[in-house]
Amino acid sequence: MHHFIFNSMKGIANKMYLIMDDLGLADIEALYMNQMRGIQKKMGTIAESVPYVSGTVKRPSTDVTETDEAIIVTMEVPGVNKDDIDIEILGDELSVSAKRAMESEHKDECVYKCERNYGVFKRAVRLPADIKSEEARAILCNGVLKITLPKTVMISKTIIGIEELVE
Repeated sequence: MHHFIFNSMKGIANKMYLIMDDLGLADIEALYMNQMRGIQKKMGTIAESVPYVSGTVKRPSTDVTETDEAIIVTMEVPGVNKDDIDIEILGDELSVSAKRAMESEHKDECVYKCERNYGVFKRAVRLPADIKSEEARAILCNGVLKITLPKTVMISKTIIGIEELVE
């Protein structure tokens, strides 16, 4: 889907360039190209939220929340053993990859439908704050992976009271 959108946008850009060249609007070309780069960046963000990656392997549903002390990433990984999960932090990106193995081969069975996904998946999540990667921890419970990433700078909240001035 990404390639289709990208190629369509590229075709539109080429046609616009020819029209602008015919009209002598060279200065507007730079403005147009900046706008197109912005649109392509937004399309990349939208494409990131699509739950499918190459083939038919589904990306796991993921929640990212932030507290004053940590960033918490919760991911659904049913049917995956903890030994089949790899978690890496590189810069401001958390990468989780896992392999969901096929439970059994259907040698003597007649399979009428097979919709479950097997194979390798990878999910990258951009982190909204700097973290202490050496203090990160992960827990797998009932098919839900919860990764807690303590932040380097903890935000302390102060509540400011409001006085009412009567004149």
